[in-house]
Amino acid sequence: MSIVVLLCSMDLAYCQKIYLSPAGNDNNSGSIEKPLATLTAARDRAREYRESNKVSQPIEIIALEGEYFMFQPLLLTADDNGTSDSPLIFKPEQGTKVVFRGGVKLTGAEMVNEGLWRIFIPQVAWYDSYFDQLFVNDRRAVRARTPNAGFYNIKQVAESVLINGNGLLPQLAVQEIELDSAGANCISHFTGEDYRDAVVTFYHKWDNTMKHIAGFDDSANSIRTVGTGMQPWNTIDSQSRYYIDNFRSALDSPGEWYLERSGYLYYIPMKGETIETTSFFAPVLKEFIVIRGDSSTGKRVENIHFESISFEVSGYQLPPQGNEAMQAASPIGASVTLDFAENISFLNCEVAHTGNYAFWFRRACSRCTVSQSYLHDLGAGGVKIGETVIRPREAEITNNIIIDNNVIRDGGNVFPSAVGIIIFNASDNKLTHNEIANLRYSGISVGWVWGYTPSPSKRNMVEFN
Repeated sequence: MSIVVLLCSMDLAYCQKIYLSPAGNDNNSGSIEKPLATLTAARDRAREYRESNKVSQPIEIIALEGEYFMFQPLLLTADDNGTSDSPLIFKPEQGTKVVFRGGVKLTGAEMVNEGLWRIFIPQVAWYDSYFDQLFVNDRRAVRARTPNAGFYNIKQVAESVLINGNGLLPQLAVQEIELDSAGANCISHFTGEDYRDAVVTFYHKWDNTMKHIAGFDDSANSIRTVGTGMQPWNTIDSQSRYYIDNFRSALDSPGEWYLERSGYLYYIPMKGETIETTSFFAPVLKEFIVIRGDSSTGKRVENIHFESISFEVSGYQLPPQGNEAMQAASPIGASVTLDFAENISFLNCEVAHTGNYAFWFRRACSRCTVSQSYLHDLGAGGVKIGETVIRPREAEITNNIIIDNNVIRDGGNVFPSAVGIIIFNASDNKLTHNEIANLRYSGISVGWVWGYTPSPSKRNMVEFN
């Protein structure tokens, strides 16, 4: 620490600019000549400098041009707080493009035949590092599914409750779902690995449910799924539709992929794609940034700004029990999550190729902004504000979040019920001048109280979207 103090006293300008490079090293000093490699190391340098010096100017973490691969989220706490005069700023070198990826580039593609490629991924074979999304040439590839377009139909559904429990819905139930002949015929040819990994996605009214298959009765063309009891106001029924994905024989169309537990990823190339020039990225992280104040003391993370940075490739993995219906994909996390945060801004940033929402200003956030940013190819929606619960302490209810002049498009790719921008229980927010397009449910939704019980969602402005 004494060495850091000595260096900073000699050159304040140098110490207030901390540099990163794709070719950097976290043992370096952080100068432009000897840049660091990761956001976490740069954060630590900024902490050291602020602890050892009286700072009156911004501390800038400047990323040199290129792409960076993140193997852990950037965690910011109250130890990283800036001030109004000396904020902590993350930005690229002026005039350059910087991309931080929460995934890995897959290499070693080989040709099985003209219409099929494969890549061996040791981490999947040896460490069960399975993943549910794949991004090929900067687009979300389609996991092998049937039917390739449209849906199959359900004939009828019966439910047996095993454990009632004390909740709103039965704690444990089995659904027997009679399928149409096309879907049943497909499942009748399943292997053991197919049963383990295949997912049935049901679309019912305004929601969807994703389940693994617990059993198949070929005499009745029916499958069984297990989980909580269905919501009586939105059951899976004869009006529902479904498709099945993630099994080997569904791999039959250009642009589709399938990942075996053996570690082999198979891909059918699209017209014009060549094995030499096609890029593959698989997600490793589910979050890029976590900004977390102290819930026990209420101390917030303050005065931190991100400018002109792209964050790409985050993932979501379906749990073994599947996903029950969830309106607005409300429990699903975000690639950038904030709790107990104030005066945090994202200007001219990009969040893309996610498995979840882009941003969630969750608990006790205030005076935060997302502006002039591009949020696209999202697993869920764009921005969530507030919580689905109502905190008894008003200070912990998120307020005064500004989402202005952004483009939010192509969402709901994993969770079709997700929303472009949603305010749960939060007040005094402004949603203005945003272009929201190509989602599958709602563009903007405000409020999370049904009936006439008190709601904290007041004085929210929604204009010019």
